[in-house]
Amino acid sequence: NKLCPAMRRVILLCLLAGVSAFTPTTLPLTTPARRMRASYAMCAAPTPRDDAAVRMGRRSAIAAVLTSLIALPAAVRANEVSDAMAKKSPNDVVQFLLDKLAKNNSPAPDAGLKTLISATSPSNPNTADPEKFIDFMKKGAYQILLGKYDAMRMAPANEGILKSGNYGATVTIRLDSTVRKFAAMGVDPKYLFVAEEELKESDSAGAGDMDSKLFVIMEFQLSKEPTTKSWQVDSVYFVPLEAMRA
Repeated sequence: NKLCPAMRRVILLCLLAGVSAFTPTTLPLTTPARRMRASYAMCAAPTPRDDAAVRMGRRSAIAAVLTSLIALPAAVRANEVSDAMAKKSPNDVVQFLLDKLAKNNSPAPDAGLKTLISATSPSNPNTADPEKFIDFMKKGAYQILLGKYDAMRMAPANEGILKSGNYGATVTIRLDSTVRKFAAMGVDPKYLFVAEEELKESDSAGAGDMDSKLFVIMEFQLSKEPTTKSWQVDSVYFVPLEAMRA
């Protein structure tokens, strides 16, 4: 049977439509190399929990190192004080303490006063309240020991047996400054001596030439701890004119 031209055109159009309907779609391909890199990246990247644990571990390690670095200077200072009190002569002990007090805020605030406290005998009531003692030393007449003098002289230590039965020593020092500075520190005039006239109480404190030179006499009373044989500071005090004459 022969098909008419119209029928043949209909059949041809249907065949073309079927072919176009079954045209294959191009799919994206992942090469083996790409898959390998992706897998490696997934294995190498830490999970959020692992990353946090690593950071916490690092922080703990850093904190431990910083703690040891902070504690080290304190331990070194403690050893320095104990060595000085055990091995030095009474005069050297007082000089050591004066040097520390003159640089009170080095290497830390009130480091000099804390050194004095650590060298003080347990029988001294000031050790019971260190903060009160530091405040007293910084605000009263004893602040002169914090390097607030122009010159210092030291007499040889007077060593011997104390009333307590322990071996001790008294170290006398002279601290020179001006009327102005002594007045600012609130030093009682009965402790002031005119520099040009030895052992004569000053009657010019607070009056006259504010830049005239005066001095005070102070004594460090030391004792040796019976067990360790280390020197301890029992007391530090001003010496008035009456005591110097006695």
